[in-house]
Amino acid sequence: MNKRIICSWVGLVVLSVACTAGLLAVHAPAALMLGSMIAGVLLAIKSIELHVPDNPMMAVQAIIGAMIADSIPGDVLGELSAQWTLVLAGTLWAIVMCILLSLFVAKHQFIPGTNAIWGCSPGGATVMMLMSGAYGADMRIVGFMQYFRVICVVLLASLVAHIWGDPTTGSSGHIGTIEIQFFTHIELWEFAKTIGLILLSIVIAWKLHFTSGPTIIAIVLCLVAQNTGLVKLELPMWLLAISYAIVGWGTGLRFTRQLLLAVFHALPQICLITAMMIALCSSFIGVLVFFAGTDPLTAYLALSPGGVDSVAIIAASCDVDVPFIMSMQVGRLILVILSYPHIAQYMSKKIKFKEKSWE
Repeated sequence: MNKRIICSWVGLVVLSVACTAGLLAVHAPAALMLGSMIAGVLLAIKSIELHVPDNPMMAVQAIIGAMIADSIPGDVLGELSAQWTLVLAGTLWAIVMCILLSLFVAKHQFIPGTNAIWGCSPGGATVMMLMSGAYGADMRIVGFMQYFRVICVVLLASLVAHIWGDPTTGSSGHIGTIEIQFFTHIELWEFAKTIGLILLSIVIAWKLHFTSGPTIIAIVLCLVAQNTGLVKLELPMWLLAISYAIVGWGTGLRFTRQLLLAVFHALPQICLITAMMIALCSSFIGVLVFFAGTDPLTAYLALSPGGVDSVAIIAASCDVDVPFIMSMQVGRLILVILSYPHIAQYMSKKIKFKEKSWE
């Protein structure tokens, strides 16, 4: 590795820290990943060529899978089993609506190639972005669509909660605020077992030649291990921060000046697609309100397409049914992660798109 490459990586790290700090200061969703992505884009459009190797990306997929498993508390699993018909109906409605929308977008080539299928998945933004690259889509376009929607969903959910709800002030006094502590005490033995599960997920995926496997396998292994009491998952924030940074770099560094200009030229279409996704997913609100007796704010937050962690923070700040909201959000996340790669792959093979590139 020559001196120029080392200096470029150091510059990328410093710029990533600065961008992330700025996003954290304004409480932006997914700040730890978006900051690194922005830094990567800035270097890429300056023709500074850096590349994230494939092996770290596989490790990151497994770590994110473990993080998803760790974010599913036992009471949510109980709520899932108690409300499984509503959760399944709402989840299937969101998936079907988003599939129809993605087919419409792809057929009319508002977004080139099969990227619309992945970009319109109703949840699991980081996972969908990583999987899309493994299945031949352009993870740059998918990532932009996914995280643009996450930001819109979080801002709209915060606004709706402020207008409809009766926010309670927690320790921070702000809706949607998250406090991040990078260095906290961890149990070393549990941390070692967690790393062992992550490594096992990578090995199994590699042996099975399962391109999107590390994430899915890690979710399954960690959920089983945690709920049977074999492991208490330990994922320190510094490890997650590094993982998010690698994902951000892996996406941002692939951008080019031409692609970035094309994305911004297509911003009106992406805004329309995002608005249609939110509207289609929210169209199930009436079913929850009139047939299940759910209050409108709870129904809206439960059906918001994306940003599970941010929606959880907003829900915790309002007088709503938090377990039901989280059961809907988590249920959709699990079903989307397990099913959407197969759905997207099937549609990509069976439907003849007029391939068009923005580069």
